[in-house]
Amino acid sequence: MTEAKRVDPYAHLMDLGRGALHQAIAAQRSALEYSRQFVEGDAAARPLRSQHEEWARKALETLAPFYALEQLVHDQLLKAQASIFELADDTLRNLTLHGVERRGHRST
Repeated sequence: MTEAKRVDPYAHLMDLGRGALHQAIAAQRSALEYSRQFVEGDAAARPLRSQHEEWARKALETLAPFYALEQLVHDQLLKAQASIFELADDTLRNLTLHGVERRGHRST
C-alpha cells in the first residue's frame, strides 16, 4: 500500500518540466504576438507620422509670410508710437514755451 502512494521522483520531475515547458511556450507565443502587434502598429503609424510631418511643414510654410508680416506691422506700430510720442512731446513743449512767452510778455 505504501508502494502505491509512493511517487516516482523521475515522473514528478518530468511533470514539473512539462508544465514549465508549456508555460515557457505560452510566454513565447504571447511575446511573439505582442511583437507582431507592435510591428503592425508601427507600420500603420509610420505613414500617419509622415503625413503629420508633411502637414506641419506645409502649415509652417503657409504661416511664415504671415509671421513676417506680423513682425513688419509690429515694427511699424512701434515706429508710429514713437513718432506720436515725439509729436506730443514737441506739441507740449511748444505750448509750454508759448505759454511762458505770453506770460513773460504780459508782465513786461
